[in-house]
Amino acid sequence: LSYCELSALPEEICTVRTTRDLFLQGNKLTCLPDSFGAVTVGGNLYLSRNQLACLPVSFGAITVGKDIYLTYNQLESENWLDETKERGRRRYPNVKGYVRR
Repeated sequence: LSYCELSALPEEICTVRTTRDLFLQGNKLTCLPDSFGAVTVGGNLYLSRNQLACLPVSFGAITVGKDIYLTYNQLESENWLDETKERGRRRYPNVKGYVRR
């Protein structure tokens, strides 16, 4: 689903369970579905090059086997990581580039 000019994802994306990478980069996503944290990705999760300004509360519960790529979005700070931590996240995947440079 990379570079498809998607402005939103259907709620059904939250039922995805894959042992491989999930490619969602290069779209026009400004937010993710509220229950996006239910996604399970065995490899990398690519969300770079969208227009994400914030992440849903559920993002802290996401299961990703490798890295999450968030470069080139509209995320203003790394505060979402601390905020998610406060919501009870027990384990963090490796997050790459959570602030637009």
